[in-house]
Amino acid sequence: MWMKTRVATGLGALLSILAAPALALCGGEDRLSALRGDAPADYRSIFSAADAVPHGEGRFWTAEKAGRVSWIFGTYHDADPEITTLPAPVEAALGEAQRVVVEITLDEMSQMEQDFAANPAQIFDLSGTPLSQKLSPQALEMLAGILPQYGMTLDMAQRMHPWFLSMLLAQPACALEAAQAAPVLDRRIMNEARDSGRQIIGLETGAEAMDAFRSGDARTEADLLELVIVTSRDAENYRASSKKLYLDGDLQAIWEYGKYETYKVLPQEKADALIALFETRLIEGRNRKWLPKLEMELERGGAFVAVGALHLPGAAGVLQLLDDEGWTITRVNL
Repeated sequence: MWMKTRVATGLGALLSILAAPALALCGGEDRLSALRGDAPADYRSIFSAADAVPHGEGRFWTAEKAGRVSWIFGTYHDADPEITTLPAPVEAALGEAQRVVVEITLDEMSQMEQDFAANPAQIFDLSGTPLSQKLSPQALEMLAGILPQYGMTLDMAQRMHPWFLSMLLAQPACALEAAQAAPVLDRRIMNEARDSGRQIIGLETGAEAMDAFRSGDARTEADLLELVIVTSRDAENYRASSKKLYLDGDLQAIWEYGKYETYKVLPQEKADALIALFETRLIEGRNRKWLPKLEMELERGGAFVAVGALHLPGAAGVLQLLDDEGWTITRVNL
């Protein structure tokens, strides 16, 4: 049972590499806001970098071409009521929309769970190489201390693929418990569409999403897991900071702050490589693959598009890609 629930809650959270949900069980401090006084130069650099990016601010937008209008909403894979309570303009658009377009549909998520159960090799490395031979002794020791919070032991995790374990541990343990008690924002939106009988359209299959997470390089995947392990002690604090940025509409600043935290704990060369991996495979690569299907739905008009917030900003973000294709992209103030 622990595997099924963690697969279900872990998949959605990793899809846009955001901190995951936390209700009363989760704490954390907004460390980014504290930087304003403690390290003002660092604070300014984070927001300066974010300000230089196209469409770096704003959660909710309209896309219009040839008189056909649709809505684009950046989500945060979180079950916190502050997140799942939609602002009035977003709620109104969701109610008016003819169909909902998401990253991965509920049916695809269910299919992924079945596929994992039917083919354990997708989760477990059957080559005979345990994690103890892939991670540094220091990271392995830290991992052994973290896993009980997730209902696992080191023996249980020894044969898991590093990329999959990274997916599960990228969230605070309290987040997994909270996500089992209440739907995260994306699922809440899909539930509303399903309950009203409207079509839910996915931009990718579960297999396509998982392919983006598998780098194909064993060393890179082990490095990513070590990063997740090292930063796990501050996971709740990072969640608190990124949640505030999301609610304020500072979407690109979430990414810039994540980079800042990564450079604090990794050598620059290794940090550069992992950041590039995330950016090219998980964000930009998927955005470009989504574009043809996304445009097809937008051209019909009346679509409510809900994708992870980090997919919106940037030169290769969803909004700029649409702008480049002649769509009029307009921010809706919340």
